[in-house]
Amino acid sequence: PWTPNIWNLNMMACTTLLMSMDTELQMTFSRDATAQQVWTYLRECYHPVSLESTYLMLSEFHASKLKSGQCIGEHLTKMKGVRKELGERGYPLDDFQMIS
Repeated sequence: PWTPNIWNLNMMACTTLLMSMDTELQMTFSRDATAQQVWTYLRECYHPVSLESTYLMLSEFHASKLKSGQCIGEHLTKMKGVRKELGERGYPLDDFQMIS
C-alpha cells in the first residue's frame, strides 16, 4: 500500500520515462506499470554490456584476493555479486571456479 505522496512520485517518474519514448514503445506498458518496471525494461533493452567489460569483470574476479584485515563476509558478498552479474551476462561460474 503506497501513501498518496509515494503514488504521486511514482506517477511523475513513470510519466517522465514514458514521455521520453516512441509512442510504439509506450504502448507496450500497461496503465498499472510502475516507474521501476519501466526503468528495468529500458535498462535491460538498452544498457550496453560489451565483451570488453565482461572480460574485465572476469579478469578482476580471477585476480580478486581477500585483503589483509578484510572481513571474509564482505569479500564473499562481493564475489557472489560478481558471480551473479557474470551469470546474467552469459558467463556462469560454477562452485569450483568460485573457490579456485
